[in-house]
Amino acid sequence: VAVSVIIPAYNEQEYIRDCVMSVVRQQGEVDLEVLVCDDASSDETQTTLASLKEDYDIITMLRNSRNKGIIETVNRLTEAANGDFLLRIDADSVLLPGTVQAMYDAFDAGKELVFGRIEVKNTRYLHPAAAAIGKMQGRGTWYGGACIGIDRAEFLRTGGFKQSMVGAGWR
Repeated sequence: VAVSVIIPAYNEQEYIRDCVMSVVRQQGEVDLEVLVCDDASSDETQTTLASLKEDYDIITMLRNSRNKGIIETVNRLTEAANGDFLLRIDADSVLLPGTVQAMYDAFDAGKELVFGRIEVKNTRYLHPAAAAIGKMQGRGTWYGGACIGIDRAEFLRTGGFKQSMVGAGWR
């Protein structure tokens, strides 16, 4: 597997299908797998993921028995991944067509950290400046931390994400 797309999800029933399908539609551009971890959601996120898993064999579904937060969930997904490169996307976003290929090409050219192009569907929690720009432009499309790619081996070698990296109010 060249690219492992990892998606942490918590109470994302409204957005998770579109997110996962935006990745699945890019299958064939690059050899990829999709790993989604439901972080003990209280909504129908798990049911939606189970349905998608039945239809697409490139999807691996994990579930935390209790809510562990984004750091532990992303690290768990990273450890379960098989790809040379990780592409992490927020569950309330969709990848724009060609994003996986463009990111893989950047890795292939020697880049170590790559940002992908996404459309954010859940604008309720956007940074105010990003929300204002999106409203002015009539869209929520940009490059940024909601879609980031990195060499998996290097990420694991450096210890993955650490809880101390998270700002106040985030888990």
